[in-house]
Amino acid sequence: MKYYLVIGGFLGCFLAFSSSLMAGNEIGFSLRNGAIGCLIGAILMSLEKAKQAYDRSVANQEQIHGTTNGKK
Repeated sequence: MKYYLVIGGFLGCFLAFSSSLMAGNEIGFSLRNGAIGCLIGAILMSLEKAKQAYDRSVANQEQIHGTTNGKK
């Protein structure tokens, strides 16, 4: 997926902002929470993408060398 940061940021912002509003916070605090949620969501999604890329590279190396967990 090409837009991991955008999707993660949007979901984090939406979830943090809406849950803050539903908790009865003022709009200023809700916007701050949404901004923080945007950053955290984007970071988590980019870490997930990096993990998937690492897993693919390990699987490719295992196919090339014919090993599993260092054993032939």
